[in-house]
Amino acid sequence: MKKKLYTVTMAAMLSFAAITTSAFAEQASSVKVPSALSAAFGNEEGEISNYKEYDTGVNLNAQVTVVEPALVAKSNSMNNSKNNSLIQPLAEERRVYSHTTYSIGTLQIAGYSVGPINNQKFIVSVAKGHTNTASSSLTVTGTLQVSGSFNNNVLGLVKSSLNLSATGTVSKFYNTTDVWTGPSETSPYNTRDYYGAIDYDKYNINVVQRDYYNHYLGTTYIGQGYDTFNISVNNTLKPKNIEYSRDRNV
Repeated sequence: MKKKLYTVTMAAMLSFAAITTSAFAEQASSVKVPSALSAAFGNEEGEISNYKEYDTGVNLNAQVTVVEPALVAKSNSMNNSKNNSLIQPLAEERRVYSHTTYSIGTLQIAGYSVGPINNQKFIVSVAKGHTNTASSSLTVTGTLQVSGSFNNNVLGLVKSSLNLSATGTVSKFYNTTDVWTGPSETSPYNTRDYYGAIDYDKYNINVVQRDYYNHYLGTTYIGQGYDTFNISVNNTLKPKNIEYSRDRNV
């Protein structure tokens, strides 16, 4: 629905920081694991012994400013039509398209760690009571998933507001110098396998589009106004890197 000169109050949103250590600490109690990750392992022997996630947070101040060619053409056409009219008032009010902004109206979390678990990659196995390093480096990458069709400006804003790259991705690099620890000597398992993967948080996002126009009375500039449109980008899946280990006997 089109509204003129409409002000949007931005919703507050808790932003959480990423944790960026590479080695796990031994945990005595059971680890809280997202259901999507538990489902990915099914009934396989062993248990998930460690879990961590890396979230990039959000940016509620993200904004995209563009000049839309279609609105330029429409504005020019309307004003040319008025100029060609046989009957013209002495001082007719005109509006001339200036630019368009896209900003965040509301950004709300709809679900944490909702899955699916994608791009799972094995890092290294470590024997009980030992440490080890990976034989080769690797990168785990995940990509934004949206439901629906949106123009590039809306998508660009969504990526920026979720602190993703310009291509809508997050990545984590694992080096051969990273040191990984095996199960403790008191563990019932003799091997620990480490993995990197991608999980998703679900967001509902309201994007506010404002089309700005310069207003004139005849040839005299009298101010600027805008038309406002609200665009819902719901069920958006934001990727996040996760890292976990599974203890088992071999």
